[in-house]
Amino acid sequence: MSLPLEMGPGLGAVLLLVARVTLLLGGALALAWVLRDAEPAARHRLWTGALLLALVLPALPRLLPELTLPGVTLRTLALGDATEGPGLPPEPSHPSYASGERPDGAAFPTLAEGAPGGWQPQGRDPAPAPTHGAPAGPNRTLTLVLALWGAGTAVSLAGLGLGLGRGSRLVARAAPFPSGPRVPSPGHLARRAGISRRNPVRVRVSPEVAVPLAGGLVRPCVLLPPVALTWPRERLEAVLLHEFVHLAHHDPARLLLSRLVVALYWFHPLAWAAHARAAEAREVACDARVVALLGSPSSYARHLLAVSENQVAPRALLPSPAGFTGLHPSNLERRVMAILDPVPPTSGRSSRSFIGLAGGLGWGLAVAACAPALVQEAPAPPNA
Repeated sequence: MSLPLEMGPGLGAVLLLVARVTLLLGGALALAWVLRDAEPAARHRLWTGALLLALVLPALPRLLPELTLPGVTLRTLALGDATEGPGLPPEPSHPSYASGERPDGAAFPTLAEGAPGGWQPQGRDPAPAPTHGAPAGPNRTLTLVLALWGAGTAVSLAGLGLGLGRGSRLVARAAPFPSGPRVPSPGHLARRAGISRRNPVRVRVSPEVAVPLAGGLVRPCVLLPPVALTWPRERLEAVLLHEFVHLAHHDPARLLLSRLVVALYWFHPLAWAAHARAAEAREVACDARVVALLGSPSSYARHLLAVSENQVAPRALLPSPAGFTGLHPSNLERRVMAILDPVPPTSGRSSRSFIGLAGGLGWGLAVAACAPALVQEAPAPPNA
């Protein structure tokens, strides 16, 4: 199969990258559907691996041995120098002309020196230098494509940076979490969630948030709305345990990874779909872990619905700061259904999850390594 494209090798490389991203994320979506009955943590790991491969995909082919797809050829235009095109005949050389005499011994007319291209007869305009090579259209198109791509990525990264700054300011302005007999111990719950004593979590109360948030790449922190101080002890314990599990799973870093992939491939619908599916898998995996720790799915589902009611506040309409996980009403119904009606464990479930994840990794590496045979063709000569 041959793919003739009227473009230079630069545009061909851009097209190949987009095709690789499409195959990678499309394969991840298909594999997530296959693993729909697997452990929630398996889908969580699947999306983390797929997003990580998508982020390093522009550089990954350089680190892997190239595998040429048999029977698939990508034909592009060979862009040469604008003044030296491929296949141009050499300029004729006339040794006898250098002496200033014609072959018959007669003298040439007087010549003027210094004109472009060498010696030219006096009284005549210099002949324009011929232009050969590939047209400038592919170069201009490549420049435009890269400029638009880079501008969109720059805007996305700027928004991400502003979101990270907003999260830091929220933590700095928040008040410490009060202690008391009716308040569960954050340190004890953090250890139950799997967080080490050497990495203590700050718990703070902020009037600027409407739902609990967990974030912090270096110094983890949990932000609670003021209404959390009025919740029953059981609800507050479930909420804190949920946020601590997010931190134990390193979900703020995984969320940042997802945002970087969206910033890099902002134009690709599958990047946004992967971002949404990864967010859902992150919350479902966290819910499954909390239910395993608490042992009461129905009570946890009631607490989750009660916390979501606080989102009627106007500030809840603002997006969560970058790097902070929060409650999203768009996937709340699916989360409650997964809590109340979980997939029962079956024999070989872990093995199928492992095989699926290994297959996904192999697919991602194959997509990065495989490429069509690139054939550069000389452009058609300009019409006389």
